[in-house]
Amino acid sequence: MSWIRAQASLYATVASVTVLARFCMDADAYAAALTVLGPQKGLDFARRKHMDALFLPRDGGQIWAIGTGLFDVP
Repeated sequence: MSWIRAQASLYATVASVTVLARFCMDADAYAAALTVLGPQKGLDFARRKHMDALFLPRDGGQIWAIGTGLFDVP
């Protein structure tokens, strides 16, 4: 991993995305795509596709959790 990529990940708006899928290759691909989309567009996409996804977005120095599907907490 280059230094620039490592630095960029420190400032990304999403710390992590976890996706449940039947195949791990699908879960990994969707998690990467949702991370790139960011918290709002990623959540919208995951909800439209009825995905089970857990987002850990950054807000300043805090990390909070928001989920869809099985990760959605009322």
